Formats: sequence, structure tokens, C-alpha cells
Amino acid sequence: MSEEKVVSWDEMSQAKPSNDESAEAPRSVEKLRVAVIGNNYLSRAVNASLDVKSTDCQAIEGVEGIDDVLAWRPNIVFITTDIPLMKNDTLDDADFINICNKVAKGSQAGVCIKTTINIETIDRLISTVGQDWFVNKVVYAPELEETAEAVLNNDLSFMGGHPDALEALTGIIKHTTHITSKNVLTGTPHEVAFAVLGIAGFKAVKQTYWSQYHQSVIDIEGANPMIVRRMMEQSPVMTDTSLMTPTYVRAMTEDGMLLKKARSYGGEYANTAVKMMVGMTDRLTVLDECINLRNLKD
Repeated sequence: MSEEKVVSWDEMSQAKPSNDESAEAPRSVEKLRVAVIGNNYLSRAVNASLDVKSTDCQAIEGVEGIDDVLAWRPNIVFITTDIPLMKNDTLDDADFINICNKVAKGSQAGVCIKTTINIETIDRLISTVGQDWFVNKVVYAPELEETAEAVLNNDLSFMGGHPDALEALTGIIKHTTHITSKNVLTGTPHEVAFAVLGIAGFKAVKQTYWSQYHQSVIDIEGANPMIVRRMMEQSPVMTDTSLMTPTYVRAMTEDGMLLKKARSYGGEYANTAVKMMVGMTDRLTVLDECINLRNLKD
């Protein structure tokens, strides 16, 4: 029996999908070999998503057994391993980088990193595996969803990598998985990392604000905090993307505003009402950083 043909990541990126998506694949094309490394909801989502008729899969929990998996010559490796946080809130990423390095040294496979990582880990990974391999082989595609089922059918996903690697991965997802993303945004791995961590930070600030404001209403008395919240939810301010524009940029729209003065502004630009609210209670500590007296209107 002749040796099985194994399609490489590079060949996948060069393959052009048929205009007829219902067309049957040529019988000579072998199944895509997929390796999944990790043991969490991300790995379960990837495993569940794979089309059994067009893929073969081997799954392991971590670095143990990786040599056997790489000897199997996978076309793509999904890395979903959890990275523990140390006491100083930095990532203990040694095992993660070791796994990536083993894949880089022992395989021609493309790599999709679904583990959430920070900028420092990306930089350490590049210094370990080399810029060329990272650019040509890696797509960073962390999940914004928090359950395996939600990963399979999500509203938004991010992918970071070189255009050729992005094309290869999106082709694999489209033709061999059950994953559906209503909106896919792409950038560099660093841009994706900043976006994912930024969303997490915003969620934390938002949750803290609502918790503190709820308690403030209770302490000051005279209103039902649930009614107050429902009234506030209807305001277009809650989804106003103009608030994502840096304060100094907004300030520059004023006639005669100089850049040096605009850059001195911080927090909420027109915050008289914010100052008034903070003056009523000491519960709203999350707003302390938002108050900048130089922003107050006369």
C-alpha cells in the first residue's frame, strides 16, 4: 500500500475552494489530520466541531504524548491548554511555550492558538520559535465565548496572523468544522491579544460600576435600584461607541483647542454630572480615575 498523502499547512493556504460548495471532494484527497492539545471547554469545542468524514483527530491534554502525535504528522494543531496565573498575576507560560516549540521543531503543521495569552507571552513565544515560523505557521484565535456550545455558534470571533495563514485556517474551519461565526475580524496576533484583554478589562469595569452604583442608590435611599437600572439600560449611551474615542481626540474638536492642552485631559471629557454623582457617595470608587477637574465646564 502506498504511503498516505498528508496535506501541508502551506498547501492548504494555496488551495482554492470550489465555486460549487456542494461539489464532492476528489476521492484522492486524504482526511485532514487534526491534533488538539488541551483539556477544557476549548478542546471539547474543537473536538465536537470536527467533521468526522473529512478529518482524523488525535487529542492529548498537554506535553505528555506530544512526540507521538507529531510523528503522526498532523496538518493543523489546535493549542487550547490552560495557562496558570502566578501570584504576581503574570502567566506561568513555560509549558505552553514548550508545547509550541515542540510543534515548531517536530512538525510542518499549522498552529491555531485558542488559549488566551498576553503580549509578553506572544513575544516570548516568538523569541523561542523564531519570527519566520511564527509568521508562517501561527494564527492566534482566542475565544470570546465561555462555553463549548457557544464556541460552535458565536456572534464574533477574532483571528490574528499572516494573511496566508489566516486563509488556510478559515478554509479549514469552513470546510471541515461545524463552527459558525457571524462576524470574523482579523488583525495581527498582538492586535487580537490587546482586543481580547481590553474586552475583559471593560467587562470588569462595567460590572464593578453597576455593583457600586446599585449599592449607592440603596445607601442614599429614595429610589428602587432595579427601576433605576432599567431606566438607564434604555439610554443610547450604554452602546455609544463614541465613548471609545480617546478624551484628547474628542477635546480637539473644540475650536481653538491646542493638542498640548487636549492631552492634559483624562477620563470623561464633560464630567460635571459625574463629579456631582461622586459627591453624593464614597461607594463609586471606580469613577475616581475618571474625574479630571480640568475637564469641568464653566
